[in-house]
Amino acid sequence: MAGGEAWREAALDLQSASRPAPPGDRLRRWRKLHLAVGAASGMIVAQTLTDQDVDDPSQVGPLLEQIEDPSGQMTADGAYDGRPTYQTSGAQAMASR
Repeated sequence: MAGGEAWREAALDLQSASRPAPPGDRLRRWRKLHLAVGAASGMIVAQTLTDQDVDDPSQVGPLLEQIEDPSGQMTADGAYDGRPTYQTSGAQAMASR
């Protein structure tokens, strides 16, 4: 998971996994794994792991910060669609110039 790999295009994806509920707690807890994958290499170039109640667009910045040269195109699933994602990715692009 080397963030030093330069990329031209990355894909962001969200995977969810449940973990057993603690004793006395009937509710299952979810963890969300956010990934940035180099489109050409298919290798994971960045990742974050969050609790179930963290909103997905808030992880775009932490993912992009792990990538050494985040200049290029980003493709994301619907969980990241919205103004916060566009603002974060635009700010990252301006900062990398």
